[in-house]
Amino acid sequence: MSELRQAIKIGLIGGVVAVLLSLIGMVETFSQRDVISRVLSMGHSLLLLIGVAIGYFSARRSKGLGVFSILINSLLSGVLVAVLLCLLIFLGHAVNLRSVFRNASPVLYEFLAFNQGLGLGCLWLLSREP
Repeated sequence: MSELRQAIKIGLIGGVVAVLLSLIGMVETFSQRDVISRVLSMGHSLLLLIGVAIGYFSARRSKGLGVFSILINSLLSGVLVAVLLCLLIFLGHAVNLRSVFRNASPVLYEFLAFNQGLGLGCLWLLSREP
């Protein structure tokens, strides 16, 4: 049980990092540059890198467990990153965060939701995280 709790803690830390990088404007700014033309922008690759790194850290902390438990812990940590980004999208649509965070714009929310709208965008976000 403590391994699962640790995976949740690591995932929440990664989610907070992803949300803060989004709110300070790095994700939206990096979205202007493509890594793979019209397929993957630097903004999405930054978020993907956070999810992969958090999954890796969670797997490294899960020593002594079976392969299945390590995969579950890594997946849980990566999904928690996406869940916190979805919460940012929902909160941004419900509350005007722009009065506090200048870069919390509708463009950021659309970018995080893959230009698919609120509900479908969050489903895409959850399915794209490692």
